Parts: sequence; C-alpha cells; structure tokens
Amino acid sequence: MTDQQHQRTIVVTDVTTPQRFVACLTAVVRSVGRDVEVVGVSARSPKLPGHLARRVRRVQPAAGQETSQVVEAEATRDRFVVVLRSDAKVAGGWLAQVEAALASSPNSVGLLGSPDPYLLAFGPAVRSTQAAEISLPPIEGVRCSTGTVAVEPVRRATRPAGDGRLTAALIVKDEEAVIAQCVEALLPAVDEVVVYDTGSTDDTVAVCERLGARVVRGFWDDDFAAARNRALALVDSEWVLSVDADEVLGGDVAALRERLRRETADLVLVPVVSTTWSAAEDGEEHRPVRLFRRASARWVGALHETVTSTDGTSLVLSHEPAPVRLLHSGYQADRMAAKDKNVRNLAIAQAQVDALEQAGADDAATAQAWGNLGRALVSAGRRAEGLHAFNQVLGLRGNPSELVQAGRVALFTALALGDLRDYDRWLQTIHAAGESDGAVALYRARLHLHHGDAEAAQQELDLATASSGVDLWGKPFDADDAAGLQAAVATARGRHEDALAVLVDLLGRRQESVPLAALLRAAVAADHPLADLARTGGEQFVARSLRDAVRLDPELADRWLEALVGLGDRRALVAGSLVATHLPLDGVLRWSLHVRQAGAAELCPLRAIAADTARGAAERSLAYAVLGDVLREPGAFEAFDAVAAGVPDDEVADLTAAIARYAPGLAVEPVTASAR
Repeated sequence: MTDQQHQRTIVVTDVTTPQRFVACLTAVVRSVGRDVEVVGVSARSPKLPGHLARRVRRVQPAAGQETSQVVEAEATRDRFVVVLRSDAKVAGGWLAQVEAALASSPNSVGLLGSPDPYLLAFGPAVRSTQAAEISLPPIEGVRCSTGTVAVEPVRRATRPAGDGRLTAALIVKDEEAVIAQCVEALLPAVDEVVVYDTGSTDDTVAVCERLGARVVRGFWDDDFAAARNRALALVDSEWVLSVDADEVLGGDVAALRERLRRETADLVLVPVVSTTWSAAEDGEEHRPVRLFRRASARWVGALHETVTSTDGTSLVLSHEPAPVRLLHSGYQADRMAAKDKNVRNLAIAQAQVDALEQAGADDAATAQAWGNLGRALVSAGRRAEGLHAFNQVLGLRGNPSELVQAGRVALFTALALGDLRDYDRWLQTIHAAGESDGAVALYRARLHLHHGDAEAAQQELDLATASSGVDLWGKPFDADDAAGLQAAVATARGRHEDALAVLVDLLGRRQESVPLAALLRAAVAADHPLADLARTGGEQFVARSLRDAVRLDPELADRWLEALVGLGDRRALVAGSLVATHLPLDGVLRWSLHVRQAGAAELCPLRAIAADTARGAAERSLAYAVLGDVLREPGAFEAFDAVAAGVPDDEVADLTAAIARYAPGLAVEPVTASAR
C-alpha cells in the first residue's frame, strides 16, 4: 500500500457543548499518533487550548454552508476518514479497531451507534457519503456519552436466549431487622432464593428458612467477593440476581422475567436507589451489574466487589437496564451505625491496598483498591486521609467506571476541605472518563459558588440542564439534581423567594429528593411559614424530616420542630427533646416544658443534660438547679449539691450568675457544695 493510502483523518463535529467539543478533541489527540490528522468542525468556533490549537485543523462552515457539507468534503477525501460526534468517547487503540472492522467492506460507510450513529468510518475508496452502509460491531475504547452502550469491550458473541430461570443470591449476617422484607419482595419475582449466611447470631437464618429460602451456613473471611462466590456455587439457574439483605426489589417483575427469556447478553445493569430514611422510595441512584448469567461470571474484589468473566474474556453488557430496581437502606445513618460498617469497610479496604501494593498488582486493581479506601475513610469522617487515598488513583490507569465512582466522592471531599487544586484535577479526570456533561456542569457550578461567583454558577446550571447526557452506566442526567444548587445560587444572589420556589416545586413533585436543610433555610430567609411546608410535603415528608432533624443545625431543627408541635404532631416532641440538648438553656427549658405538658416527662432534655456525666459539672449543676427551682423535680436540689461540689473554681462565678437568672430561688453567692 502507498503512503497516501495509509493516511488517516479524524473529523470531530461540534454537536453538543463547547466544553464537550474540546474534551472530545483532547481525547482523540491523546489516543492517536501524530501521523493522524485531526480536524475540528464547529460553527461556533470555540477557543482551543494551545496544545490543541497547534494539533487540530479548525474548519468553520462558511456563510450559508451546512456543517454536513463540510463533513462530506472531509469524508470523501482520498484517505481513511472517521467522523465522530463530539459526544463520543475514545480510548487508546480504537482507531486501528475501526479500520479492521471496515477492512472487509472498503467501499461502504461504517456506522457505529444505533439508531443515531455517533461514529462514521469512510474507507479510502469511498467517494460519496451516500455509499452503502454497514453497522460496525462494538469497538473497544469507543462509546457515546449520550447513549447507552457497552461499558466493557465485547469480544464474545452474544448467546442464544435460554429458559430464563432466575435465582436471587444473598450473603447475610445478623440482618433480622430487614431480611424478611427483602426475601418477601423477592419470592414472587424469582424461582428460588439462596441465602449464604456468614455467621449470624440473631434470628436471620430462622426468618429466611420460615419464608422458604434455601439457607447454607457458612463463614466470613473479610472478603465480599469470596462470600458471594460461595453463594454463587449454590445456584444452578441460568440467571442470578445478586441482592443485599438491606435491599427491597420493586418494579415490573413480569417484564423482567419476559426480558430474561429473550436476553442474549451476559450482564444487565440494575438500578439501585440508596434511600436516606426507612419509608423512602427515592434517593441517589447508581446502576451496578447485579443480574448476570450464572455460567459466565464471578465476583472479584474484597470490598465494593464487581462482576468479571469466569474465563478471562470480556462479557456482553445489555444496552438496557433491568425493568426493576432495588431500594437500598444500608447507607442510612442508623443502619451504618448499628452494623458498624465504617470500621469493617475501613479495615478491609486498608488490607486490600496493602496486599495489592506488596504483590505489585496492575494499575486497574490498585486504582480500585485506593478508591475503596478513599470512600471508607471519608465515610468514617477522615476526609483529608480519604482525599489523599483518592489522589493515588489519579496516578494509575484505572478503568473509567472506577475513576468516575472515586471522583464523585473525591470532588465533594476536596470542596469541603477547600482543596481546589485537587477539585480541578478530579473534575477533568471524571469528565474525560465519561461522567455526564450535566453532572460535570453541576460540579463546575459548585466550584463557582464556592468562589462566590453566583453569576458563573448560574451559567453552569443553565448549561447542565441544556447538555444533560448520561453517565457510564446509562443513567440519564436528572435536572432535579440541580434543584438544591439552584436554590443556593438564588440565595447567594439575595433572591430568597426564588430559592424557596425552586425547592417547594420539587417538594410537590419529589419530596424525597428535597434537601431538607436547604428548604428550611430558604423558608426562614423568605419569612415563609414553616407549617406550610409540612402541609405541602405531606406525611412522608414530615416523617422523614423528624428522622433527619437531629442531623440539622440545632437552631434550624428547633424552628422546624416547633412548627410541627404547633400543628399538633406529638412525634416532634421526641426529636425536639434530642435537638434541645444542643441548644442554649432557653431552648432546653422550652422543650422541657413542652414534653412535660404533654405528659412525657421522661423525654425532658434538662433531665438528660443533668444526668450526662460526659458534660461538665457546671452545666450539670445548672440543669439540676433549674429542674428543682422551675420544674419542681423531686431530688433535684440534692443532686445539685452533689454535682456542684465538683465545679472548678474558675467556673463558679459564671455558674452563680446563670443560677441567678434561670433559678433565682436557688441563687446564693458563692455556689458551694454546702450552700443553698
């Protein structure tokens, strides 16, 4: 072949946003040699960074000329030409595979992506864009950010559809609080429920057996993949649905079974929604592989395990997620605390990093391990250490999905720590790895808001809703995700009514997605009656707010719970009594009166403070003084005498002044163990 026949050109068309256009050109330039010509076609002529400006030939349609005409002129040149939309993603080695795929049909136009192709390949012999068209097979390293395509390279031919038999496989330990609801939801949807118990000491096994699940008593060795594979060994059906004990299956079960009878892929993504409270039906969604052919796949990874093939070849991922979803309660605050998951996950993640580094594992495995450690550290409240762990991932060649998963947490962590250099590095990384354009725009908006630039943040919010896109797992960008940030931007501009309107609109449509703190702050700033929010949100919203109130700023929670008490909601007394222990004494006394008037003196926050030996002697003495003098609590004066004896000398004067204000019947000068 002549040198002329070897020449190749890649044309990138600007069909999305300027940022996406530049990102695509950057990825293309990085993935091919300098012997490949790169052309950027854009009517908007966005500015390119210096390294791209020197490498890319810019073409702008002339007045009255269509972009398609420019593309046709480029595509029909005497060379191999690939035309990419700017929403395409590429990785190293992709161009050679496109050439190989078209080699058997050199006079045809190869199309990748259906129904709207995002890559077109023209052989050197093609002289017209109207040439015969063929569909190219999936290409490793090429995908589209606005369409759902395989996230793994496809080398295995799709399988014929089978009988569609389905088993749900679980690994469990001490899950009696949630296991019944999990199994009961699975029974109508699957042919069998298999439970591998890793050492329960409660009634988990008995509950599973009573409901009809097949239970095998096993062991735990700090390796989630190993435990799941032991459960997998018990399965003999064609398909496996992997479920956690704290997940509840919902959705169109009939459609799922019909789908499996005709499915030819190996893997299916299942939406998993992490809820923030027990009755919630909405929350943060991700789409892991949880449904797969029993004979094709196995689990790998001691923590945050993933599915891989049994024989080392890549698997075929279905282009459509399952028509069901799993509601996951495992990351709710009370569940995390009760199961002590932070301690467990941190130990596993650290051991995984140590083992892989000692063994000299490949970059992909090491990147995943560092990402797991970063998430565990952040979850345990050790943010700075978590960000350091995440940053180890940046120096490794991790797979795109791991980069995006790690980057999402790393970005919030970096912003919370004020580490803007790392924030920028991670933002570029996840964008190049395949995060949706809408999500990337939101991250930029948060950064602008952090700098106090509300106008720039608003521009990014507008871009987020316009560009949208999907993530690596095919989840479309949800414009409602921007509501909380939109309200924050409006607040920064002093438009409190606008901020409230955005959140109240979301409250009326998807109350479970409303950020409670932002909603209450907006209402307070706009002088809006908090009781009206309770009426708009309804019972589920109020119930969720009572659960979340203890995690709010105490003064904000105080105002909200007072509004609920005013509506006659006695449940607010419980939350209010907990919040009150973090309020100034005026608030403590107010809530103490509330609960006593309701006949619930056992909830009295003054009692709780007085009895809390972790608090200082002066604070406890004042609580006992008020209990005795104002609330006439029997035995309070005697308790005061005992506790006041331990008040440090330098705190006596302040305590005496406080008693004179809040418990004048006890006021003496000075306070001593014997004076009253």
